[in-house]
This record gives sequence, C-alpha cells and structure tokens, in this order.
Amino acid sequence: DDVTHMKDFHAGIYQPMFERITRKVADMAEEARHLTSIGKVNIYFRSSEDCHACYEELRILPLSFAMPEETTLEMTAQGVTKGSGLKALADYLHIPMAQTVGIGDSDNDRAMLHDVGLSVAMGNAQADVKAQCDLITEDNDHNGVGEAIRLIFNNLQLNINVGGKDFLLDGAKGVASIPLHTTFAGSLLSLIHI
Repeated sequence: DDVTHMKDFHAGIYQPMFERITRKVADMAEEARHLTSIGKVNIYFRSSEDCHACYEELRILPLSFAMPEETTLEMTAQGVTKGSGLKALADYLHIPMAQTVGIGDSDNDRAMLHDVGLSVAMGNAQADVKAQCDLITEDNDHNGVGEAIRLIFNNLQLNINVGGKDFLLDGAKGVASIPLHTTFAGSLLSLIHI
C-alpha cells in the first residue's frame, strides 16, 4: 500500500509509473525467496537523514550503492553500475569507451559519466553531476536527451571506410555520402540513458 503514499517519500512524481509497471505482492520477503536473482533494490525514505543513516548501516555489505535522489537508496550487486553496464556493452560491440556518450542526471549515473568519451548532464541534474560533464542539455521535461542527440549528430563528422570505399558523414552540413543501402559494422555511436 506504500505505493499509494509515494508523495510521503518524496517520490510522488513516480506514482503513476509505479502503478502501471509494478506488481503488488502480499509479502516482499516471501516473494524474494522465490526469485533466482534481484537486479536492483530501491529504498525510499521520508527524510534524507533516514536515508543516510540506512546507508551507513548497510555500506559494509558487498553491494554497489547510489543515492539518485536525496531520499532514495539504490543497491545493486557489487560492481554493477550503469558505467559497468555500458562498458560491457561497448566491449561486446568492440567500441572503445572513448567513442561512447553517456547522458545522466544523478548519483547513479556518475560512473558512466566518468567513463564515457562524452558526458552529458540533463538540465535537471544534481549540481555536482553537471560539474563533471562535458555538456549540459535541457531537462527531462523538455526533451533533453533528444536535444543532446541532435547536438551530437549536428556536430559529428565521420570518415568511414566500407568495403574499401571512403565515405563522409557530415552532420553540420546534413550531408551523408553513404548510399542508403550501405550497412557498416563496427561504426556505432552508443547513446545510453538508463
């Protein structure tokens, strides 16, 4: 029933989403016994003091912790972060991290924003997250991710060799000398926002 009281935990903005995507269970501890894994646990608090006190109690556990909001404690398996997820994807696709872009707004984005080639903070990002980023875009409510993607592609110039032929993609001119039927493996700009 706490989902109906999310505003008490400073998370009222998420209530409609939670009501759509969550499945209510009678007993979380009992439910957890039937799961083979738990990807992430978020605990919502009524105050930042309670959140920080809980973190102090739990931080000795072998977990990764983030506080994406003042009253939210997020826990994942040790070493599992958005940054490690993007690194695994980039490695799988044989893309150097220097050629990736990360877009984020809070504490749980820090590792990713540190490791990418181009870091973009949302306009609603925490001040210290903005300070670590290369670019700042609009906020979540004003299509900040879309603005960042347009900015990147409008300033992108790629020289690509496909099948022994050189092609130029010039975003500033809106010109691509690549035939529409050409596909190119290994040339990918990764834009990840989780």
